[in-house]
Amino acid sequence: EQVLLNLAVNAREAMPNGGAIDIEVGRVTVDAAQLSRYPGLPDGEYARILVRDTGVGMDAETQAELFEPFFTPKDPSKGIGLGLSIVYGIAKDAGGTVAFTSEQGRGTVFEVILPLIERP
Repeated sequence: EQVLLNLAVNAREAMPNGGAIDIEVGRVTVDAAQLSRYPGLPDGEYARILVRDTGVGMDAETQAELFEPFFTPKDPSKGIGLGLSIVYGIAKDAGGTVAFTSEQGRGTVFEVILPLIERP
């Protein structure tokens, strides 16, 4: 729940003039072909939560520090920069990861990859 909330708020804030947010949930198979996209994950089936926005996108400098606690490219009065570091921490603690792509003027896509669990 916290992961979705933080990503949705982040997407909304990236679209000061409005735009679209898409959320998709599904599965992804991680194998040798995806190692560069999802480094450190063992091969297998994972749940994937994808959040896409049509916002302003991020420059390379912002992307490099994105998951650092207290980093924020916006006015400090609008947040303290913990949202994405919390998303990353939750995913890592669960045995998953977070990947993203962003292009200035076109928007950002976040993928939260989490191990599937079997129900008893």
